[in-house]
Amino acid sequence: MRTLIKEMGDAINAKLYYPALITAMTLPDICASLESNGFTDDERYMKWFDENAAKHFGTLLTGEIAWYLRCSVLHNGRLSHPNFKTNVKEIMFVTDNEGFANHLIRLKTKNGKEYLVLELRKFCQAMYMAVIEWLKKVENTDIYKSNYKKYFNRNSQAFPFNEEKLSVIASFE
Repeated sequence: MRTLIKEMGDAINAKLYYPALITAMTLPDICASLESNGFTDDERYMKWFDENAAKHFGTLLTGEIAWYLRCSVLHNGRLSHPNFKTNVKEIMFVTDNEGFANHLIRLKTKNGKEYLVLELRKFCQAMYMAVIEWLKKVENTDIYKSNYKKYFNRNSQAFPFNEEKLSVIASFE
């Protein structure tokens, strides 16, 4: 987990905004599965987000909104979803504006369209902190340890079909 969230930060620093956003949106899924039966769903995602990440976003970003945003980003390449139960119908992530002071605001355009504006670096930092705080609570539990054995990692591994060591990403259970 620490490698994944570190690489999300590396992606932001390298201005690889799409991989950083996609990683941030999947973190609640991964965390929820690691603390449960090894799988996740919409209810587990929302619950994990509300219990661990929502405090970093005030009342503007809830587990439900994050879930629908995750679905839109990962499956449709969009930042809106018809199931947003709010006046805000679209999310806007600001990039390349380190001095941008308007993170977590609602912005209404001249044509009346309302956006939730998030600074992408701050969004990813908040998700990073949520995971670090969560890890401190769960990483020594039996369920986490059991599920983490199945989690994918990068490693150098000698394979039975040849003696060459390869750097791979795989589950090493």
